[in-house]
Amino acid sequence: MARRKMSMTAWAKALHDHEGTPRYGDFQGNSPGGAGANIGVSRERVHQLVKRGDLDILELYVDDDSKRRPVAWLISDNSQRRLLAGRMKEQGDFLSG
Repeated sequence: MARRKMSMTAWAKALHDHEGTPRYGDFQGNSPGGAGANIGVSRERVHQLVKRGDLDILELYVDDDSKRRPVAWLISDNSQRRLLAGRMKEQGDFLSG
């Protein structure tokens, strides 16, 4: 996913449509600060990981904003899980090697 812009209405519909499926975590998430706390890095590092493509970000805007300026940013739960799983694998490889 990397970076996706959605209106609040489209986001709410996507949450409803994907509830109970693995894709639900693509639309659910934390603010950059909250994601940083979850994965143990600073908010600034979260933004670096988004730029690098290691974390996915969802930019939400108000439906009637013609310029589509983001009012909320969510780091997807699925991308946080992928990053943490990759770290666990690296630690396991280091310990077993």
